[in-house]
Amino acid sequence: MNEKTARVTYVPFKRTDYQLSDALSPEEREAISTGYRRSAALGQPGALPFLLLPLRDIASRSSISARLVRITLLAVLAETHQAGQPCWLWTQERWLTLCQQHSSGRPLLVAFAFHLGPFPSPLSLPVHGAPSLYASAIYGRNFVSHEINRLTDVLISLGYVGQNQKHNLSGMLGVLMLMNNDPQLETFTTELLWQGQNCHDRGISRVTGKISYALAAMGIIKSPLRMRNYKEWHEKPTEGIAPDWARWCRKWRETSVLRPRSRESQYSFILRCGLWLAREKPEIREPSDWTMETCASFIAMVSRLKVDGLSLNTHKGGRRSNRSGEPLMPHSRSRFVYAVRRFMLDYESWGWGNLKFSPARHLSTPDTPLFRQGVNPRVIDDPVWLKLVWASLNLRQEDLLSEIHYPLSMLQAMAVIWGIGRRISVRLNQLGINTGLQLADSNVSMIRKNFDVIVERTVRELNGESCLALEDAPPPKQQIVNSRSFGQRVTQLEDMQQAVVLYATRAAEKLREQQSHCRHISVSIATGRHGSEPQYSNTASRISDYPTNDTRDIIELALSGLSTIWREGYRYAKAGVSLADFYQSGVAQYDMFSEQQPRANADALMSALDKINRSGRGKVWFAGQGARDSSWQMKREMLSPRYTTRLSDIPLIK
Repeated sequence: MNEKTARVTYVPFKRTDYQLSDALSPEEREAISTGYRRSAALGQPGALPFLLLPLRDIASRSSISARLVRITLLAVLAETHQAGQPCWLWTQERWLTLCQQHSSGRPLLVAFAFHLGPFPSPLSLPVHGAPSLYASAIYGRNFVSHEINRLTDVLISLGYVGQNQKHNLSGMLGVLMLMNNDPQLETFTTELLWQGQNCHDRGISRVTGKISYALAAMGIIKSPLRMRNYKEWHEKPTEGIAPDWARWCRKWRETSVLRPRSRESQYSFILRCGLWLAREKPEIREPSDWTMETCASFIAMVSRLKVDGLSLNTHKGGRRSNRSGEPLMPHSRSRFVYAVRRFMLDYESWGWGNLKFSPARHLSTPDTPLFRQGVNPRVIDDPVWLKLVWASLNLRQEDLLSEIHYPLSMLQAMAVIWGIGRRISVRLNQLGINTGLQLADSNVSMIRKNFDVIVERTVRELNGESCLALEDAPPPKQQIVNSRSFGQRVTQLEDMQQAVVLYATRAAEKLREQQSHCRHISVSIATGRHGSEPQYSNTASRISDYPTNDTRDIIELALSGLSTIWREGYRYAKAGVSLADFYQSGVAQYDMFSEQQPRANADALMSALDKINRSGRGKVWFAGQGARDSSWQMKREMLSPRYTTRLSDIPLIK
């Protein structure tokens, strides 16, 4: 949990703390006899102490606006005048009638009725709308918000995304608090979670499993709930899909043993595949009709598919994404291909029919940037590797985060051997290898027998044997990313535009260095992942009408993407521009009928620009980059020495 979250103690409301008389005094009857007198009494501090004190205390805990509190108190006083007795003597019918008449102040009226009326549970009152509002009114907004923050902090520490997490948790947590008649998380039980999941609105009860993971991590319950028996899903229509294909899809869903959520997600994907078949290949009605050519067409379709391009409308209506019309994200493309591949594999392995192709081979996920969900953690550029080596050799005692009893020289040696991970280090220690020298002196055959070829090569390299030949020219990159953290948080669109222009310029320079053109340009922005401030991150992609390496084209597309994902009110910590879908110079095919054509003399202009900047980066730059000393520029106080490019950084031997 976030240590910055102050501890809030829950103090339940007690009727015994107040003097609740059985009848109205003559002064009280006169003070509430007319609307004018009731309004005047509310405006006078200390007026009607016995009638208003418990009501004011309940209202102050709820943190409801003063205007709404005043309206609600006037309604209670008017009803008190009509009933001729204090509100704590009212019947359930009178409370329920008052709650139905005043919808705007209903959460506060429910709190009054629960604490002062004859109701054993909050759920015996008319709780409509957001349950968290009623829980805040009854138990106090500060404490309810505190419990939501506790759950959110734990879920984020478990790896859940922080964005919108509090909003998603508040509804179900309010239901559980009302059912438990106690807002304290420590009083929650497994039985309560199951009761809440089974008895309330399915739209919020799906969050119960997530709440159970947080409670288990906090030690409140023994283990999280397993929600495999959850079956409340919106039925998906099959209009526009061949009946035979829809029948096979439903049969797969009824037979599959995947978890309900995974099964429904993949079922949605294979139905969308049926929409594509009905539009493009109506002759294909079941899996056995597929050929290798169909697989190739399907992969090509997914690579070009845009958000909401193949949408299914449920009985609640179509739901449009904020990114509607933009290219799918790589993970969505991969999931689409995986769902169809899994469907085909199950179709054949369950004996439903024979296929004319190999799903594992012909429906494999392409290893291209359009489908790649991550990066190879072992692929490190030479400059980055040199910085790691320099940092390891210059490791000092004060750089360590805690007191470690191992010698500093040993830590330096192990840091240099960057290919040895944490798990492998444990196995090496079990073999008596604790230092870099012991690893270098170890038997190569023994290392090869117990580990992989990477560790063997590390040992050989430590002994001076070259195992990785140097390349005269590295192969062209398949993706170029230029991303930096800001020196200070960015809150203005103009500053973010300057940063995106700078990063797009750097990416375009790298693109021309390897003599490539690109069509896919992505821009991303993100707030800091730590701290209590609101979090937000998003990515937008643009496809150029023709392959380009013109900085002007790349800047224009990057700024176009930025305009769709920029949101006011956030403190952004990072931005980046990435290029993909490369073509080698002289190989790209242009569309002579396209409205957008390459700019005239673009190659000559970019070549001249690169030649000018080659002797010193930044001699000529685009005005959109802003000033060089902008406050958002990345901090460089700890910049590593540039031994190969700056004479003043070369070490001097005295």
